[in-house]
Amino acid sequence: MSKPIGYFCGYTPGNGGLLGEMESSWGDFFEQLNQSEKFWLLYSICGSLTAEKSAFYNPHDVSDVLVSATERLDELHFTDRLGLAQFIIDKLKR
Repeated sequence: MSKPIGYFCGYTPGNGGLLGEMESSWGDFFEQLNQSEKFWLLYSICGSLTAEKSAFYNPHDVSDVLVSATERLDELHFTDRLGLAQFIIDKLKR
């Protein structure tokens, strides 16, 4: 079963802010977003997480082997790329 945004984020319904605006606009399961919008949002989130060096990300720590692998992601089936994204997100949360 799907879980609402509050399950994944430090957000309590009614607390406002950007997450509150998102929930109000798109529903607590983001059910008002179409698939393309969900992909765009994910792309934007990843871009913001890697926009600059931080305690969590250093672009100089990315190996050439990884860069080469990412250039070949289109070789993977759509569902494998989604699974890979889910796997990586799970690893980043630990």
